[in-house]
Amino acid sequence: MPALPDIADEEIKSRLEPLAERVLPKRQAAPPPRAKVVNAEFLMPETVKTELKVRAAQRGISASKLLLEILREAGLPVTDADLIDHRKLPRKS
Repeated sequence: MPALPDIADEEIKSRLEPLAERVLPKRQAAPPPRAKVVNAEFLMPETVKTELKVRAAQRGISASKLLLEILREAGLPVTDADLIDHRKLPRKS
């Protein structure tokens, strides 16, 4: 039996990488984790509430999402994952 060539690990990895890309299935990115959502109640003037709803409707988004965007612009820690409307996503089984 012939002796195996003395090849460094990095050399083996670099030779196998093109084969792995062709043979192995592509990994799909995991969906973003769902943020914990809590119900919060705030008192605000009716005119502000109405304007919030009107502007949200004009943009085709929910008033909650618009409010979160406003809070993010004000410097609060609102992430992109917080802006996803989970009601429109498929439910977990």
